[in-house]
Amino acid sequence: AAQTACSHADDRVTDATDCDDSLGTVNPGATEVCNELDDNCDDVIDEAGATGETTTFADVDGDGYGDADTAQTACTHTDDRVSDATDCDDSLGTVNPGATEACNDIDDNCDEAIDEPGATGETTTYADVDGDGFGDDATAQTACTHTDDRLPNAGDCNDSAADVNPDAPEICNDADDDCSGTPDDHEAIGSASACAVDDCVAMQDAGFGSGSAWVAPDGGTPFEAVCDQDTAGGGWMVVWKNHGGEKGGEESNATLLETDRDDGAIDRHDDTLVSGVNGGAWAAYKSNPQHEWLKVGTVWDKDDVEEATHEFRVVLGAVTWTEILALGSNQACHQVANPIELYFEGQFLGSTDIVNSYQSGRATFGLANKAVGQEPDACGQPDDNLITLGDDFIPRVDGENNGLNAVRHLFSYNHNTSGRDASRCQFGCWDGTNFDGHYDGFTWLVR
Repeated sequence: AAQTACSHADDRVTDATDCDDSLGTVNPGATEVCNELDDNCDDVIDEAGATGETTTFADVDGDGYGDADTAQTACTHTDDRVSDATDCDDSLGTVNPGATEACNDIDDNCDEAIDEPGATGETTTYADVDGDGFGDDATAQTACTHTDDRLPNAGDCNDSAADVNPDAPEICNDADDDCSGTPDDHEAIGSASACAVDDCVAMQDAGFGSGSAWVAPDGGTPFEAVCDQDTAGGGWMVVWKNHGGEKGGEESNATLLETDRDDGAIDRHDDTLVSGVNGGAWAAYKSNPQHEWLKVGTVWDKDDVEEATHEFRVVLGAVTWTEILALGSNQACHQVANPIELYFEGQFLGSTDIVNSYQSGRATFGLANKAVGQEPDACGQPDDNLITLGDDFIPRVDGENNGLNAVRHLFSYNHNTSGRDASRCQFGCWDGTNFDGHYDGFTWLVR
């Protein structure tokens, strides 16, 4: 309080500008500090320049990072401001130094790089020089953006050839066309002479259905054959076939098999059958033992209505066609190296080592047989030799001696009588007055 006198106590002073005489730190000579007091008695509390001021920045997007252009230094700040000044886009809460960079044409993490390596959403592309839609694995590039000449498809094993890629068909050219890692596989198997397989069983094992294929049995000379993968378990190769009667011409098996005739790949058995022999197949298998043969035969009436179609599977074992055809036709019965097994429509009929080549001059190959209750053939076989199921087991159009004749007449070599031809009573015998107008066709296959 003011006091006017001649003398004063030592605790009094001539200055009267202290605005809070209870605090020694508050006076006109004090430094203003951030403490909610008017430290320097200038009637302003915590004014600009006060000791302890801090700087904050606006955080409009609320992501915890401020805009450096909004700096404010003061003792106190509003709650929507932050001390960080590293936000490069304060309008997006997903953009700040703590964000993960993504492929979006934005500098998400404020490092002054847009969509840099490692960004989320990167894709990998490959150079496609030959333009076949597949790229070279060795040219992989992972990034957010790519040039138009790059593709996401890899796997091209030769990017200089447009016809080589994982979608390309494999062809027989000693090259890996489909980039599988193996030349001449898949579609190329059996497609040409250079890619021949051993036989039609190999084609079946490779997953192929019926159709033509190049084969080279036992590593021999390749030839084109037709494989039947649908009949009797598949794996069969068509060797020859013959038609009888007016439908197919009057060719004997001798005409087909003893000449140099080669009709190439012979189609499978059907009602448009024409006589022919695959010379390559016949040469490869006629003297080749340990194979089974399949005879598919059909009889049609004069109106092309099928009357019967049957399958006889003959397992020759060590016996070969060369040996069978050399048997003397004037001697009825011949013993061969091993029992020959016979199956009809997949059912085992039995086996015998006696080949019946009776009927002089015709060289008819059949298996000696005596069914129970039937007349024995010329070889004097006992009951239960082969067929024991009676006449109804193997139908014939004439209804005569079904079981007996069906086995006796598996093959007729040089028989060429009008209307009968080479099947020789397999499914029925006829001539100009008996079963007039019928015709037959059969196909021999090997496996």
